Amino acid sequence: MICPPTDTPSQRAALAARIARLEAIYDDLTSGRAVKRFEDQNGEKIEYSTANLALLQKRIIDLTGCLNPVVARAYRARPIGFIFPRQ
Repeated sequence: MICPPTDTPSQRAALAARIARLEAIYDDLTSGRAVKRFEDQNGEKIEYSTANLALLQKRIIDLTGCLNPVVARAYRARPIGFIFPRQ
């Protein structure tokens, strides 16, 4: 990922505000507050939430890594493996 410029304190503050906004959106999605509800003229109700939580979390971590390189190293994606016991 290419980091936005963080040379000046105002750029760092803007990036921190963007991260805070993305974290608030992530919190709304995971808690169910961002669910959209519609009711059409026939009385049918539609409820949906359009988001990819994994991509949103990755974006938050990437932007946080732009401000703090230690975070970028700590939260690398790693493969998952399973060990099954012998029978």
